Amino acid sequence: MELLRSHFRQTAEMLDSNTALTGRVYFKNFGDLEFEKYLSLKQGMFSKKHHSFG
Repeated sequence: MELLRSHFRQTAEMLDSNTALTGRVYFKNFGDLEFEKYLSLKQGMFSKKHHSFG
């Protein structure tokens, strides 16, 4: 999981430094997602905003 997270972070940094757009590209780490939470989100259930992962 950490390797995938690292790839996303590196890609976001590369896009942000090479973009001519007026916006920004960044990666925010929200922590790990438990499999049960993933299944409930996939089925259309909502997650609480204040829930912290890990």
